[in-house]
Amino acid sequence: MRILYFPGLAHVVERSVNTKNSLKYIHLARHFTVDIYPYNRTPELSDAEDYDAVVGSSFGGYFALNMAAQKNMTGIAVNPSFYLDKRIRMLKITGDGLDHIDEEKLISLKCSESLKKSGQNLHVFMNMDDDVIEPAGIKDACAEYGINFYPFKTGGHEAHNFEKDMLPRIIRILT
Repeated sequence: MRILYFPGLAHVVERSVNTKNSLKYIHLARHFTVDIYPYNRTPELSDAEDYDAVVGSSFGGYFALNMAAQKNMTGIAVNPSFYLDKRIRMLKITGDGLDHIDEEKLISLKCSESLKKSGQNLHVFMNMDDDVIEPAGIKDACAEYGINFYPFKTGGHEAHNFEKDMLPRIIRILT
């Protein structure tokens, strides 16, 4: 199983991924062949070629869900920024280091019809105590699009419960 992993916003701003600081990557890589998207530019659909699944966290969850839906492949998102297309302008204004992300390309990745058609292949893992992403809104969006939703009581936005609670289910989905 070959996975393309999209980490969260801190890695986007840095334009590089320090794998020692990416615990979700480390845990996934113990079970699968995982490549990390380098965020040297805005991801495009063609980036998912030759992968069996895409996984993303927070900012990266947006790419994982939308790319998987349009490519009709398995997509897994952890505490995803589901509405990144509506937030990107604000993030670019307030966050340094996002100038290499093309907001029009990012916005064009979202395809509601594909999300509805591919919902059974999409999986959202959400910590209900997330203080960055609004869990109730993500839960409602998943219900609207027919996306599999896995709520967890605690773990926060950083998903401190990833290895213990989320990873076993993710492994079952991907194998």
